[in-house]
Amino acid sequence: MVRIDIVSGFLGAGKTTLIKRLASEAFRGEKIIVMQNEFGEVGIDRDFLAATGIGITQVSAGCICCSPDADFLESLVNVIQWNRPDRILVEPSGMAKVSMLKLALEDLPLRLPGTEVRTDWICVVDAARCAVQLRNLPEFFSDQIRGSRAVFLSRTAGLAPEKLAAAEALVRGINSEAVISSDGRYESIIIA
Repeated sequence: MVRIDIVSGFLGAGKTTLIKRLASEAFRGEKIIVMQNEFGEVGIDRDFLAATGIGITQVSAGCICCSPDADFLESLVNVIQWNRPDRILVEPSGMAKVSMLKLALEDLPLRLPGTEVRTDWICVVDAARCAVQLRNLPEFFSDQIRGSRAVFLSRTAGLAPEKLAAAEALVRGINSEAVISSDGRYESIIIA
């Protein structure tokens, strides 16, 4: 079985940091591939993750949030067929639409007959800036939270309790069924 974990979130929310911790601590011993699709300073995240010894695949032929049906799906199929990982951690760009990725992944079983694939969705949300991000980019922000099984609130250190409560309420208002971790630990959102 191949497990695919999509870790979405706006630029600077802490996606790469969470992926690094999950890969080096929670999923230790598994053969992991990280697929990234970021614009701008790609090399920084790539170097950061490479230090853990994890395989990294860069999706550069297109944006996986804009054209997931072609570029992303083809890259994913190739990674599974050639690398045979236990787990793939996908880090889409900060402006990814999770709903588009979900549609694309519906075709994955047809492209990989005989391969069992399980997909899970995590959204990393900057607790200190989430209200502004929702106000400025409601379509993308809401889509990422709505499509996730778990939400990891980052940047909570030193945040006033009422601001943290407001961030949790904002997330809960968008996705009432998501598991929310606001204590700075990833253990409560680990995908089993």
